[in-house]
Amino acid sequence: MYQSTLTQIFFVHLILQTIQYLNLTNMKYSISTIIFFIVLFSFSEAYSQGSWVTLEMNDSYGDGWNGDTWSATSTSGGSSYGPFTFDSGLSESQSFSMAADSYDIICDFGTYAYETSWSLVCNNGTILASGGSPYTAMLNIAASSCSTDCLNDLDEDNICDENDDCVGVWIEDITTGDCSIYTSYGEGVCTSFTGCQWVYSWGGWAAGGSNDCMYTYEVDNGYCEALQTGCTDSEACNYDSEAEVDNGECTFNEVGYNCDGIFLCTNDLDSDGYVGVDDLLIVLSNFGCLSDCNGDFDSDGVVGISDLLDMLSSFGDPC
Repeated sequence: MYQSTLTQIFFVHLILQTIQYLNLTNMKYSISTIIFFIVLFSFSEAYSQGSWVTLEMNDSYGDGWNGDTWSATSTSGGSSYGPFTFDSGLSESQSFSMAADSYDIICDFGTYAYETSWSLVCNNGTILASGGSPYTAMLNIAASSCSTDCLNDLDEDNICDENDDCVGVWIEDITTGDCSIYTSYGEGVCTSFTGCQWVYSWGGWAAGGSNDCMYTYEVDNGYCEALQTGCTDSEACNYDSEAEVDNGECTFNEVGYNCDGIFLCTNDLDSDGYVGVDDLLIVLSNFGCLSDCNGDFDSDGVVGISDLLDMLSSFGDPC
């Protein structure tokens, strides 16, 4: 949000400088300047809604990506990013503002693909996507994808992740081990484990070389020890006595009705939630009525003494 505000301030400043230069008092420039103002501010608004991200590119051998490239192509005809690569070293990064859109992410086209890995990371640390080469997948970027204001940041780490979907306690359970146990299974199995890489090791002219599954793998078995959610208000129709956390979905009966929608206060003829003088006057005004009578509580077809006594027995009662 802070970055968006600064971006818009910059563009507004630029617009004001432009207007001053063109001089709006000159009718010749007024229409074109107004159009320019609208277009430029619209651009600043769209730009400010982007997510600032960093593409972290890594090579396990240390000689760059050997022709691999990473690109994000808009599926809607909008902005695209890349191709990005690097020619030498263990790592390099590219930072840019990514507009809210859907993208085809492709990392491919090089040699020694098993050396390649990458992560697309928000400025708040949230990992939007990661992988190796070859890689092809679709990624949706929302205006809030990199927001530092996580609406349900239960673990208060300023990152929206699976922990924040947990209503309860997130139990960390990470298993690690030696990747070499997967060497005999081949590259596909090796690289399917986080942290493992298929590496060629040169053993000299006599011994030659070999491919081995190397480093340490990590498997995240974390799980949510969830609390039971439900309505915790004992006055509600859907009260759940076993609920530990209120889910904000309690429902209540309307005045004069039970939770099944059945009208309980039949003597409250004016439906004000109270049996009072106005209700008594309605019965008295219909006293002796023989057809379709309001106040015929005993349903005998006439408003009579029994109905009046019924009214008086509940007089003053709230519904």
